[in-house]
Amino acid sequence: MFSFNSKYLSKQSANILFLYLKSFLNKEYTFSSEDLFTQLHQLYWQTPKVEVIKKDKNLQLLKVKKLKFYWPTNIPLQGLEWIYNEVFYPYKKNPASYDHPLFDFKKVNWVIDAGASEGFYTNFAFKNKAKKVIAIEPLLILKESLQQTFKKEVKKRQLEIISKSLGRKKGKAYLKFENNCLYNSSVDDKKDKNYQKTKITTIDSVVKTNKLKGKGIIKMDIEGGEIDALKGAVDCLQRNKPKLAIAVYHNQQNYHKCKEVIFKANRNYRIEARGMYCWKTPPRPFMLFAY
Repeated sequence: MFSFNSKYLSKQSANILFLYLKSFLNKEYTFSSEDLFTQLHQLYWQTPKVEVIKKDKNLQLLKVKKLKFYWPTNIPLQGLEWIYNEVFYPYKKNPASYDHPLFDFKKVNWVIDAGASEGFYTNFAFKNKAKKVIAIEPLLILKESLQQTFKKEVKKRQLEIISKSLGRKKGKAYLKFENNCLYNSSVDDKKDKNYQKTKITTIDSVVKTNKLKGKGIIKMDIEGGEIDALKGAVDCLQRNKPKLAIAVYHNQQNYHKCKEVIFKANRNYRIEARGMYCWKTPPRPFMLFAY
């Protein structure tokens, strides 16, 4: 469980306020009072405890509040409580929320969870009455966990798990990862100390293969690979115009670059930035929403 002392919190709060005021001068990103409020609120988040219910050689069954899910036995639990908050903490107090007041899972035919990881967003989608979810998670070590967590949904064909990376075109690459921080894995064309070979697919291919028709929602948090993934989704953006929740905090220019790709594919989108990511400087938005 994350916890910070009062001296640290006071210092960080002052720094967040300074960066917020400074944003009005640099003109690249001007943040709203809501962005300031949610970022300050995140600093004081109370993170829930991750409990181990049982474990065997390969998998452990975990519990956060009322949510039960599987996770590889040999992978640390560090950070899972924080990710839980990012997904489930209420939108109005959460700068990193993938949710949006205009996103209604009951009114769409499908959801793509790109960067499914431990499955929290997939769970969130099903709890909000999603009909069909495509969970894209390239780390093979997490495939068995997802299959066990969503055994019922897989059996009913409500969930399809795809163990591939996303990009602008199909191909092959390497997936860099660290066992103590699996959710920071990223695609590279070079081998790293810890790497896994990965196949690359495109969102357009996923939509076509799974015969996804009509309205949808795409959530994407793939550690800086969002721009290439959107370039591989042009046909989907044109034909289906799904609602988009894209994490853009990984690099300073990601919001602008993602926005450019989306508008190039379909000028009918409305696009908004949300949140003020201050864990790196200069600050940048947490999320891009398009609808």
